[in-house]
Amino acid sequence: MTLDQIIAELQKKTWVDLTHTVTESIPIFSAFEGVLQRKTLFNVEEHGFFAQAVTFATQTGTHIDAPGHFVAGKRYLDRIDNKELLLPLVVIHKQDAVARDPDYRLSVDDILAFEREHGEIPSGCFDQVFLVLILNNQKVFTSRSKFVI
Repeated sequence: MTLDQIIAELQKKTWVDLTHTVTESIPIFSAFEGVLQRKTLFNVEEHGFFAQAVTFATQTGTHIDAPGHFVAGKRYLDRIDNKELLLPLVVIHKQDAVARDPDYRLSVDDILAFEREHGEIPSGCFDQVFLVLILNNQKVFTSRSKFVI
């Protein structure tokens, strides 16, 4: 299969944008308060192009938590090749649980129940499989008091 054929095939698929736009009002972890800064450096009218400098903590907005973010000795994002980011996807839906308890936390029992229904999550999934936890937090994402700890 040629690269053009691969691209054409991928373009036929359904793509879901899970990102949030980083703005001055984006909820951020309370320890990062005031970290988001945006400064216009150049504009089209005066300089012929637009450019900004944006400063914010790495955990702001939609981001990838590399294995090293949680496990000592594992790789950080700068050590993960882009090719490694095209992986099988495991999605665990817990919207109903979060609706009942906004402070809901995924448990081992949840994962075991998921595996009974859908099959075992591969060993070492943080190195080999993307794991997405669907909580419906986007419904409270813009509410600083409900979303941010």
